[in-house]
Order: sequence, then structure tokens, then C-alpha cells
Amino acid sequence: PAAKPPAANLPVVPSPRPTAPPEPPPPMPALHLSRHVRDAHCLPALQGASREAVMVEISQAFVDSGALQEAGRDALLRSVMQREARGTTGIGNGVALPHPTLPEDLRGHLGELLVGVGISSRGVDFQAVDGGPVHAIFLVAASDPQEYLGVARLVAGLARDRRWPKLLKQCKAAREIRELIEEAWEGLKG
Repeated sequence: PAAKPPAANLPVVPSPRPTAPPEPPPPMPALHLSRHVRDAHCLPALQGASREAVMVEISQAFVDSGALQEAGRDALLRSVMQREARGTTGIGNGVALPHPTLPEDLRGHLGELLVGVGISSRGVDFQAVDGGPVHAIFLVAASDPQEYLGVARLVAGLARDRRWPKLLKQCKAAREIRELIEEAWEGLKG
């Protein structure tokens, strides 16, 4: 049998070069709240006492502003309630973030990301994760999930600050809601 060469004669295999850490994912596109949170979609005094009732109010604001047709509102409401049946969108600190998976036929009629904000002074039972009533409801209708993620990041970031939902609850006009959200978003970015 052939003798094995001594270990000293083995070729030297260079160790792999250190690799750079993986690149972070590209940032999400900037969310321009002034374009998506419109005064017409901000309701400072919701009247509904149930999840469904407040969803009707907020989605009707989309119709009243011309951003969504009546048939689209009905499809949106069905999707919202189906999403709520799978689990609460009450994220705590008095905030809910209903975000339905939109049916294909509605996506075609949705030309842009819609964000409706409703404030309930009495609170609505969303079966929130912290068990408390919800006073600020952000209804998001997006045909592109990436757009929804930008809004979700904003709302979740704001909801972590216990003061912010209380400030939002004090808003008496749609403009005040929009301005408070924009101010808070600028604070999160910078």
C-alpha cells in the first residue's frame, strides 16, 4: 500500500476571509402622514359603542371624502370584521390598529393608503391585549402590505408612550389629531 504523505506536506488551505456582516434591509419608504392622514379621515368624537360601529363610522369617512366608493366600504368592513374575529387589534394603552387583509377586488379600487383615526371618549371594547378600553382607533386600508407596515411601526411606537394616547384623546378637532400625529412622527424619526 502507498504510504500517506506526512501531514507537513498537506497543502495549506487558507482560512476563509472574514465576511462583512449582512447588509441591513433597505429602509421602508418614508411615510408622508400629511398625505395619508387627512382631516376628513380624523373623527374626534366617535359615537359607536362597539368595534363594528366605530369601524362603520371611520370607513364612512373614507366614502364621504371620495377616497372610497360605497361598495368598497362594505368590502372593507367585511374584511375588518373578519380580521377582528381572528384576534384583537387592540395593541394596548388605549390604541387599536385594525388592518384588514383586503380582498383582491377592493385592492383594485384603492388608489392609495387610507388611514382613518377615530377617538372615542367613552372607550370601545376591542378585547385589547392589556384588557383596557380603546380610545384611539387607527383603521388602515392598504393594497400594499409594506405601506401598512410603515403605519403600524408609527402607531406601535407612539402607543408605547403612555402620554401620547392621552393627548390624542384630548383632541377636539380633526386638524388637532392630524397635527399631533405628524408632530409625534417627526419626534420618532429624529
